[in-house]
Amino acid sequence: MFEFASKRYFGLDISESAIKLVEIKKTHTGFRLSNARLMELDIDPLLDDNEKRNSVIKENLKQLFAEEGINSGVVALSISGQSVFIRPLRIPKVAKTKIEQIIHYEAQLQVPFPIDEVIWNYELFDIYDSPEVEVTVVAVKKDVVEEKLKIISGIGLGVDFVEVDSFSLFNAADFIDGIKNKIILDIGAKITNIIIVEEQKMWTRSILVGGNDLTKAISESLKISFKEAEELKRKEGLIVMTEEDKVSTPHAAAISDTISPVLVELLTDVSRSIGYYKSQFGETKIFREILLTGGGSKLKNIAQFISENIDIPTKVLNLLEKIKGDIDFELTGDLLGRIDVGVGLALRTVTSLTTKINLLPKEMLRAKEFEKRKWHIYGSLLIVIFIFMTLTGFVNWSNRKKGIALSKAQTLLDSYMMRQKEISQLEREIDSLKARLDFANWVTKKRTKTITVFAELMRLLPEKLWLTNIEQDKDILTLKGGAKGTFESIRVFTDALSRSGLFKAVRVESADVVRRKDDIDVTEDIRAFTIKIEMNPLK
Repeated sequence: MFEFASKRYFGLDISESAIKLVEIKKTHTGFRLSNARLMELDIDPLLDDNEKRNSVIKENLKQLFAEEGINSGVVALSISGQSVFIRPLRIPKVAKTKIEQIIHYEAQLQVPFPIDEVIWNYELFDIYDSPEVEVTVVAVKKDVVEEKLKIISGIGLGVDFVEVDSFSLFNAADFIDGIKNKIILDIGAKITNIIIVEEQKMWTRSILVGGNDLTKAISESLKISFKEAEELKRKEGLIVMTEEDKVSTPHAAAISDTISPVLVELLTDVSRSIGYYKSQFGETKIFREILLTGGGSKLKNIAQFISENIDIPTKVLNLLEKIKGDIDFELTGDLLGRIDVGVGLALRTVTSLTTKINLLPKEMLRAKEFEKRKWHIYGSLLIVIFIFMTLTGFVNWSNRKKGIALSKAQTLLDSYMMRQKEISQLEREIDSLKARLDFANWVTKKRTKTITVFAELMRLLPEKLWLTNIEQDKDILTLKGGAKGTFESIRVFTDALSRSGLFKAVRVESADVVRRKDDIDVTEDIRAFTIKIEMNPLK
């Protein structure tokens, strides 16, 4: 019934070329990166279809989880930027209650699929000196998420978070070493994610050029298989920058000549993206640095090559340099630059990060929420049952006592039938006792209803809401309390109250923001609300 074993927290990044698993441990001093595994997928993207790819992933996951002894835990899973629709929006600063309505309307217009076929969410970036709010809308087709979840479910492990890989990367970099006015360039196997970070917001775009394009170019140039070209790229891959580089490896010059045009194409798209961003958000913006990550960042001299072509200082991002002393495992060269997304995912399972978008299907989110709160609910129900049984026992005892009194009165009535005055007096006593009994029964019903209403309020109360005051005027209840986050949690609460069947009418009197999430020590907006509830009459 109760689980005493320590929970385990994982980030699982299933990319085009490998499975990356990162485990985070909670300690009394914070969080520690306790394990990381990378398992290469022996897949040829030019020959193998999606069915074979999924089969290979399942087998490798089973092997990996068996080797690590993983059969339960909190898991965050990544979704590639290629599968995700990301659209930045600007909306006027209006009341918080209207923002979600505007975003929902805009999402229906912007998302290129029917809104009921996608899972979508959004992130708000409130810029203080701007009359507008920056919004990033993220949407992914349900079948894309369901396909990945199906792969994981085959090994008996549930998923708690589904996050876009570029957001995970940003969260990890920002958590470990806050980044502002920098660009993260994540060169993956199939795509390259460009993430532009400013003081109060981030912007991301996916470019359909990646490490596989470099491998394909080497394969075609040297007339070797894709697998051989990939091995050669990892072993000898570099960009020739000096005469010494040309003779550093047997194939140095050939590899450099082959991949340079592909990299130039990639950097052209990167420069175009930076230019577009500046045209939308300010031509005078200056970015201090480009941080490289992903498998493509392991090419020798690539940072220098990018710096010279884009004219922005460039270096390879190493998230682990800040936490290397806490690592419990051997940190191999293969892991550096390739598990950064996994680090962001793992951190998502143990702490609150800058962005909080979760693309897990809503029905699964509700099930997870119930799982977290079920023991609180069961405990509350047990308390209510105990109170009810206690009151019922008291009423039964009281009723028995009154029944004895009635019996005695009846005996007296039989004994003094001849004395009319005394009989009348006894009859009045009997009537009085009956009235008290009726009143006791009425009180019992009223108390039972009060308990039922209280239990229903506690059952339906969302996690981010709390009640500070409950007042009753006849059949009208006035609930006052607070809420974290958007108006959505209050709306969910009132909808649940309306559907419960105990209440005749439910309406929100007020829901005002009393503290904003950007205030000191406040991570989410805090609202004070008042809700009026009309209860069904006592029967």
